[in-house]
Amino acid sequence: MPKYSRGYVLRSARGLAFILAIFFASTLRPQQAPPSPSTSTATTPAVREIPSGPQSPTTPPVPALRATTHLVLVDVVVYDKQGKHVSNLTSSDFTLRDRGKPQKITVFSDDHAGESLAKNSAAPPPPLPSGVFTNRPAFQRPEGPPTILLLDSLNTALSDQLSSHAEMLKYLRTQLSEGQKIAVLSLNQSLALLQDFTSDPRLLIAALDKFKPGTSNELTGATIQTLTPAEAAAMPAEMIRAIDLNNQSRAAESIDIRVRVTLEALRSIARAFGGFSGRKNLIWVSAVFPFNLQSGAGDYPDAQRTYAEDVRRTAELLAAARVAVYTVDARSLIVGNGVYDQTLSPTPDPLVRTVQPLSNQQTPGEQLTDSHDATVTSHQTMQDLAAETGGLALYNRNDIARAVALSAADGANYYTLGYYPEGAHWDGKFHNIEIKLNREGLKARHRSGYFAVDVAQSSASETPQQRAHHAYEELRSALADPLPATQITFRVHIPAIVAAPKPQVQIQFLVDTSAISFDPIENGVHHCNLDFMVAAVSPDGKIIASDGHTIDARLTADQFAQMNQDGLPFTMQLPLAPAQYSLRMAVRDNRTGLIGTLTLPLVVQTP
Repeated sequence: MPKYSRGYVLRSARGLAFILAIFFASTLRPQQAPPSPSTSTATTPAVREIPSGPQSPTTPPVPALRATTHLVLVDVVVYDKQGKHVSNLTSSDFTLRDRGKPQKITVFSDDHAGESLAKNSAAPPPPLPSGVFTNRPAFQRPEGPPTILLLDSLNTALSDQLSSHAEMLKYLRTQLSEGQKIAVLSLNQSLALLQDFTSDPRLLIAALDKFKPGTSNELTGATIQTLTPAEAAAMPAEMIRAIDLNNQSRAAESIDIRVRVTLEALRSIARAFGGFSGRKNLIWVSAVFPFNLQSGAGDYPDAQRTYAEDVRRTAELLAAARVAVYTVDARSLIVGNGVYDQTLSPTPDPLVRTVQPLSNQQTPGEQLTDSHDATVTSHQTMQDLAAETGGLALYNRNDIARAVALSAADGANYYTLGYYPEGAHWDGKFHNIEIKLNREGLKARHRSGYFAVDVAQSSASETPQQRAHHAYEELRSALADPLPATQITFRVHIPAIVAAPKPQVQIQFLVDTSAISFDPIENGVHHCNLDFMVAAVSPDGKIIASDGHTIDARLTADQFAQMNQDGLPFTMQLPLAPAQYSLRMAVRDNRTGLIGTLTLPLVVQTP
């Protein structure tokens, strides 16, 4: 673990002026920065405050410094009885309740309610100067509603992957709308980017060709021993019981790993797209959504797990990032005619059946994905995750094309409502959100609520060692993500490296203050607390050098004004021997828990 040091940001006026001169050698200016990341604790330039008097023409908002107020943003899709999206609504058409209590809508946006993409498209930013890099979404955001396709082979049997692959190829070749941009991710033992946002079917098809369907290690059941009835009859009952207990334990470990990897992948997606303004659509194609593991009614205590805290944290990250999840069951139609029984068995099934009847032989992987209880709990998880993020759950059809079309239509036709919860206690509990339309025949779809989490309050109950460990683990996890986290945006300048046997590589950060939370204290002083981490990784994935610093900055009024205009600078150094590296950088706001990351190739030349 790297050592952290505490100090103030402003080392000297001369050092600050030098850094700013490097960063602003081009036409890139603060007013061209992307909107502030949208979270449940900040306003964003993507929405506007409702004026108290008659409404006047909207002017572009000025990026504001993030404060630790609790503004809840809700994206709402409105449709009529025919399922068509409805535009031309105003804030007075909505009634909003938080835990049953009426709330005042203080922020309202209809910028994406049926208007043309051209009206909302911003001009691309000017190019960055040489040696300056950024994770700002303005340099990568696609026009229109961003759609992310996640192909999940970790939780999907091979046959279902093949059918999903064929369905997606068919959609790209015949139904992809002109200008619709899609990014393709895959999930197996880790998350991988197959194709960044593009509307070119050829590139998307090539990305799908990169995706090689295969059975994940966690669905092979290699450590699970099954028995035929004849084999079981020849064994003592105690031996069968021991084998069965071991099988349930191994199956639970397999599910445990899949849950951990899956949740981390979803958190990575939330971090990556949290800095993109507006609603994002995630289409998750999977067979099993393994977030529920309560097997055997106590018969197998080692096979029981609870994921409530991890699921809560993941759902909150997705909701705060305004990522709507569209879950697609890759198993197509599970049963023939009739209605599938969506209730759990009175006596919960074991995770796998050790003794299998000859009439229904199944591999351990098939049992883990296709059992009745696995199917029911997966469908319930699909519905819950979609409801918590404002998306949809689609199953029994493997309907990827429908999911893409629906998500794109929703992303182009939604309203954003914002409110400050009155009388709310930020105790970490779930708050239900109810939205009703004051017009007949209209319905609304939106996320079902939010967890009232205040990171600053939560961390106050931890010891300094616990807080440092928690922050370090989050930074370490974010640095391993295949996509840059954009919740905190910054620029980085790497000056020319002076040749030496082990030269010092200087990393000059300039953090966008619109992404940072500031706490005003006495005498006009503003306070923020940030973690900075850098790591140099070799081509084979080994960390060669790393360093971390915690800065506790108290800015005077003049410094605060300058930081608001130019950004907050901080410089770190790493001693590196001549070689090729992947330089990974991260910034974490310790008051909000939000993170920004960036990865760059780095070559240190031999002197």
